[in-house]
Amino acid sequence: MDQYKSIFFDEIVPYTTCLINGGYWGPGMPRLITTEQCKQLHPRELDVARLTREGVPELPQRLLAIADISCDLEGSLEFMKECTSIDNPFLLYNAHTLKTSHDMSGNGIVMMSIDNLPAQLPREATDYFGSRLLPFVQDFLKLDGRKPLKDCEDVDKSVREAVITYNGHLTERFEYIAELRKKNEQSSK
Repeated sequence: MDQYKSIFFDEIVPYTTCLINGGYWGPGMPRLITTEQCKQLHPRELDVARLTREGVPELPQRLLAIADISCDLEGSLEFMKECTSIDNPFLLYNAHTLKTSHDMSGNGIVMMSIDNLPAQLPREATDYFGSRLLPFVQDFLKLDGRKPLKDCEDVDKSVREAVITYNGHLTERFEYIAELRKKNEQSSK
């Protein structure tokens, strides 16, 4: 580590608008951005009048937002001193005052550092799947196991076509699965 010289701050960060950091960091490892380097990136308070046409500050002040999913407090991003939460996901870091603000007013870098964010992804996937499935629940409830699936005409066609097994058997559209299983069993002998 003594001979390692990072080029990240000099050659990459000045052109970065949004940084998503997810790399492992441990004590003694080089930092991506130090507190002092962050001050250099923001040599002055952000002046809205100095934004380019695209809404991006002039160099070297392009870094507007950081999503730090590794959440190493005072780690690879030395100035990150607190984690945010699902309920309050963002804060504003002012490199000049070295303070953070949850009200998002003023100048600074928008930061998100939710330490349990990876645990939220399955929940979001479940919520999304549930929201996509919910419109079809009534049709699933209309399925009548006493008659063949093709005779359940009051059930939406998309639901009937999505049903893989019905009354303990593969439906007509999915009978090929039995053949695939037989071929797989034969090839493994």
